[in-house]
Amino acid sequence: MLAVLIIIEPSKVFESCLLEKFGDFLTSHALQLDFKKGLGCQNAIFTVQQVTSYFTKHGSTVYFSALDASKAFDRVTHSKLFDKMIERNVPH
Repeated sequence: MLAVLIIIEPSKVFESCLLEKFGDFLTSHALQLDFKKGLGCQNAIFTVQQVTSYFTKHGSTVYFSALDASKAFDRVTHSKLFDKMIERNVPH
């Protein structure tokens, strides 16, 4: 357990530093359900339940798909990512 804690703490510090410097550039659409300050999984679950309930009550079939992009950074072409960051004037 100690080894895990030793790894987690530096990553939290690093994440805090990144958010402090680049936080203004890391935005998403207001309707996109993601990890945002003050929001949690409950909001996403509630939305899915309400939408599903509405459409099934009106006789529609509902299909649901979810994407777990937690490992996406490991598979991204970093040169393209850096090009996009430069296009958005992310300071370096």
